[in-house]
Amino acid sequence: MVASLAESLALAKLEGNDPARCGYDLCKAIVIGVREGRVSRPDLVVKYGQYLLQKFAGRLGHEVWPMYEQTFVALLQYASAPDGEGGAAAEMAQVRARAFPHAAALLSWPFSHRPHLLLVRRSTSPCSASSSPTPIAPSGSAAC
Repeated sequence: MVASLAESLALAKLEGNDPARCGYDLCKAIVIGVREGRVSRPDLVVKYGQYLLQKFAGRLGHEVWPMYEQTFVALLQYASAPDGEGGAAAEMAQVRARAFPHAAALLSWPFSHRPHLLLVRRSTSPCSASSSPTPIAPSGSAAC
């Protein structure tokens, strides 16, 4: 039985809100509870999601890439705060780019204060001979 987000947070509080003391199951329940509850809590996702990805990425199985995506988006939201962690978001973007080199990528700069997002295609553009990322036009086709 999966505990609700409120129950998971109450259990985490008993463990001092320390991901290492909470363990795999509770950390995963918190991050998935945020996702399924459609709650905007980037602080929880960054704290518990990063711990899961650093310590238990192999154990997450099919849940690993949704966890990377959710944590990456939370890091981008968190990076817009004055004390945000933009460097961690950049590292996570690099992991994703290495795993899926030909997929559309979400690039963000600067990773400090306010992220500005640009959707790009990482395949060779028909407009140029280079394989550098090319912006995707609003219609979905590559801009020349």
